[in-house]
Amino acid sequence: MAKLLFFQESPLYEALGIHAIAGALKSAGHTCEVVIESEEKDLRQAILDSQPSMIAFSIMTRQQEWAIFRLNRIKAVFPEIPIIIGGTHPTMYPETLKHCEADYLCVGEGELPIVELLTALSNSGRTDNIPNIHAKINGQIFCNDVRPLLQTWDTLAFPDRTTYKRYPFLADLPLKRFITSFGCAYKCSFCYINNFREAYKGKGKFYRRKSVTRVLEEMSQTRTVGRMERIHFVDDLFSFDKRWLREFLPRYKSEIGIPWSANVWIDHMDKEMVDLFRDNCCVGVTFGVESGNEETRNNILDKPLLNATYIKHCQYLYEANIHFHTGNIIGLPGEGLDKAYETARFNRKIKTTS
Repeated sequence: MAKLLFFQESPLYEALGIHAIAGALKSAGHTCEVVIESEEKDLRQAILDSQPSMIAFSIMTRQQEWAIFRLNRIKAVFPEIPIIIGGTHPTMYPETLKHCEADYLCVGEGELPIVELLTALSNSGRTDNIPNIHAKINGQIFCNDVRPLLQTWDTLAFPDRTTYKRYPFLADLPLKRFITSFGCAYKCSFCYINNFREAYKGKGKFYRRKSVTRVLEEMSQTRTVGRMERIHFVDDLFSFDKRWLREFLPRYKSEIGIPWSANVWIDHMDKEMVDLFRDNCCVGVTFGVESGNEETRNNILDKPLLNATYIKHCQYLYEANIHFHTGNIIGLPGEGLDKAYETARFNRKIKTTS
């Protein structure tokens, strides 16, 4: 049995990717813990207490400087413990492995690769030929192709929601985050998801969704290990696939029945969809406006949505008393103050909550 120790910078959230990897490791006979730097007085002692077989960093862009600084310091003190980096930033920039003291880098989905890597390490096996894993061995980097995308989760272990047990206040937070789908059907020019799509080209269907039963079982299990009074679905496109939603939402109301919010695509939110959401515990949605200028949104951002659609569908949300938060971008190519204020005025026009 081996142990993976994740390092996290701050306690703003419980990382769903870490939960998923921890569940996969647990089902394979390994263990997983998390250390949050800002909550520890002595990081060296925390590592000594954990006695990990490997240390991991899941990195989003803008976290890379902290992560590289921290892992380099750890490597200097604990040279015998291998370190792996993964997440959005290393997937987009795998050359990061060259510029730090990490031993491994995971590209893309991590559940299966991390289990294989930790098992190989615990058995003194080869680690230079594992799909999704880039390995730095004696100064040489071995880059392996990604494996096919996961297409079903029904056969995988449930995420382990006890991974953050070192910090009880996180388990006590009333809001819990879940993900029901992976990937996106659209290709907005500013979005990171395009890099993932390219990395997994030819590796299977890109937009995938868990079964209704699987999602509800994950939620029911989470209720047994911590407080859960509100849910947010972090899917890039929770509103995609009306057939799935028509099956899921009534069951959600019956079996879970607590307020929820989600990330949606405004074009999906017609009167039927808004009524379905409202009648089944939805209290809020989040979507991108990006720019109040239709030409900018369509031609620069490759987001083919009409202002008229926003106005019409936001009115449905407003009448249903479903709050909505919008994402916006200012300082786009060719944009001056006039278009920035146009975005602000447009948000006021559609009665954006925040």
